[in-house]
Amino acid sequence: MPTDPAAKGVYPRTHKGKTIYWLSYQKNHKRSWVSLETSDYATAIQRAVELRRRPELNEGGLLKDEIKRYVAFKVQKGKFSRSSEKNVPYFLNALPNMFGNIHPARITQSDAMRFYTKIRSRVLEKSAQDYVGYARAFYTWAINTARICNTNPFVGLELPKVITAARKEFCRANLRDKLIAECPRDDLRFVLYCGFHAGLRRNEIMEARPEWFDLDGRMLHIKKISPEDAPKLGLDPFDLKDREERSIPLSKEFTAFLTCWINPKADYCLAPGVRRRKNRYRYDIRRPFEDYMEKQECSWVTMHTMRRTFASILASRGTSIYFIAKWLGDDVETTTNHYAHLAPAHDHLEKGLHGEMD
Repeated sequence: MPTDPAAKGVYPRTHKGKTIYWLSYQKNHKRSWVSLETSDYATAIQRAVELRRRPELNEGGLLKDEIKRYVAFKVQKGKFSRSSEKNVPYFLNALPNMFGNIHPARITQSDAMRFYTKIRSRVLEKSAQDYVGYARAFYTWAINTARICNTNPFVGLELPKVITAARKEFCRANLRDKLIAECPRDDLRFVLYCGFHAGLRRNEIMEARPEWFDLDGRMLHIKKISPEDAPKLGLDPFDLKDREERSIPLSKEFTAFLTCWINPKADYCLAPGVRRRKNRYRYDIRRPFEDYMEKQECSWVTMHTMRRTFASILASRGTSIYFIAKWLGDDVETTTNHYAHLAPAHDHLEKGLHGEMD
């Protein structure tokens, strides 16, 4: 039997051949059992000491309520963008969807591993680990800020290393033009123009409104709709990923298409009568897009590939990285890292360094 007082209440539990140490302790006349989330005895003793020193936990609510409270806290502190405010609950609500709307402290590390295993059976490995990352961050808040949990069940999971290849693929100008010219649907052609000729994000394409397009000045002005203004306009609220409105010059080809196709009296360019419900997007044309790309033997082309194509072609033609970043709605550093190597000036500089310039 151990004689170290710090080891009091520490005991092993074995599940499916794996031993994990737990702590049984009493505080304020209340008995608690908590996983120490380690199979190493010395580490277990250290964590047991830390747990005993922590102040008493708050009662806390059920998962769905605590997830809402977590997101509201992050928004209030300026840690979440409008996009994160919408998307993070989608990932976190997978927890109550799987385990029921229980108290967060009831989820153990073995539960967390089952959660990860189930998620990775239906999504890519990187996406499954994104779910784990969001859950881990939620529990960090639950322990350190909300004080409703003692341990983070998503810390210490043995996950495979994800090797993500850099996404460098983009369409050459001739393929871009072919995909647009052979498109059988005008609404889908609008999507292709928005991506290939303006670099719009997927949600920006779905939310595009006729008033964004100044055909006389050949400019595209992406505008937000605040939650306060949305009811007055009869439209859905709309925010941008970087929260900054921006303007993008329209190409001659895109302008000519819009002159014949766009309906200036419609609320939206795509599916004007559709309003957002529970789905992430007000309207989604992904299925026709993917079917068309498959028929063109270009299934590797995604909506984000069009955005990369827009920036890559501009960079390869010597367009200023500053302007490309401004039109994409990205910061200059990010744009430089992704596209500066395509600039023709790099070729000239390399030749100059080797004494090969005229």
